[in-house]
Amino acid sequence: MADPPPSSRPLLMREPQSLNPTIRRVVLALVLALSGAGALAQDLSEPRNNRIYAARAGQARIAVDPSPALQWQVVDEAGAVVRAWASSEPAGEIAVPIGGWYRLMLRNALASGEGQPIGGRFAVGMVVLITGQSQAEAFFQGSLPLAGAHPVGRRDPPQPPVTAVLTDCNGPRPYCAGDNTFWQIAPEGLGARLLLVALAERWRMPVGLVNAATGAASAAQLADRAQPAGNRLTRMAASAAPLSAAVIMGHGTTDAFFPTTPEAFDAAMATIVATLRDNGPPALPVLLSPLPPLTQASSSMTHPTTLSLMRDNWLQWLGLQPGAALDGYGQARAEAIRDAQRRLMRSLSLLDGGSLERVRPGLDGIHWSEAGVREAARVTAAALIRALPLSRP
Repeated sequence: MADPPPSSRPLLMREPQSLNPTIRRVVLALVLALSGAGALAQDLSEPRNNRIYAARAGQARIAVDPSPALQWQVVDEAGAVVRAWASSEPAGEIAVPIGGWYRLMLRNALASGEGQPIGGRFAVGMVVLITGQSQAEAFFQGSLPLAGAHPVGRRDPPQPPVTAVLTDCNGPRPYCAGDNTFWQIAPEGLGARLLLVALAERWRMPVGLVNAATGAASAAQLADRAQPAGNRLTRMAASAAPLSAAVIMGHGTTDAFFPTTPEAFDAAMATIVATLRDNGPPALPVLLSPLPPLTQASSSMTHPTTLSLMRDNWLQWLGLQPGAALDGYGQARAEAIRDAQRRLMRSLSLLDGGSLERVRPGLDGIHWSEAGVREAARVTAAALIRALPLSRP
């Protein structure tokens, strides 16, 4: 039996381009509502705008509505077809190759029109989570240099075009998802910028970073999902999953200053690593960079004067450390944490996140100077490239 002419077809069988935009949207909504068992499995906010999906074996598998009544297409920003119209296969998943930015399109399987975009633009590449405490958190911020949050400089390289950072909304925002996170296209922090540049240049594919660090968080607080730090780590890891790699960066200051027993520290770190691996492939690379150098606060922090500030800033410019060394007890506590971290690298099968011995603290003796942030970004990028020696032609 021949197909009926377009004008005599039921509304849901007409080609979308034959309808005005308002009716097309209504038709698409009806198709979605009536497809499958009458339940909508597709989250219309997904893909999240600017999201980076982690690739495995050269592609990412993106969850979609499994209904056979729906077809999916992926196009790039120029409109070129990356994945032709087809139902999901296996049901509920579509495979998308490395690259971006892309858009996901949806239409009724009985139609042959252009369909409708779903969610925001997205890309496929590498996704790296970074956790720790304020040193790692400041990596992503640029508004408070005294606390290690240094802004990007005018001479620093521009951000690679297909990169983004998943960050916490820290309160209700109109652009935030239900898990209180969003993908930020241009992070202001110097560390994040330099790390994105180095990784994108080496891997030659889209790169996403995940800011899952919380200032002043001990290992126990990061491990406890009932605590703000643990909740953030769990939430950010799940939002970005599956991860390509994770870095526990320079953590341990709180555990050194407020002594933690070795048994408690080991147990908390094991829980943190398990949380990370729950959100990646079974062999997710988890890198650990040890507690960086700590000193006493400089005199310009404890007794600020114009002269002391000038002196300490000159010392930093010359590459010298203005703060005095920790006392014997403080040094012993810091070294105990580093010993525990070296032990855990073996027992938890962690990878070397790079030495932070040359990362200089700032005037408060804890948070990193601008030179320290640059060194930490260099070391972390090198460690990730060693752990994941990937490169597209």
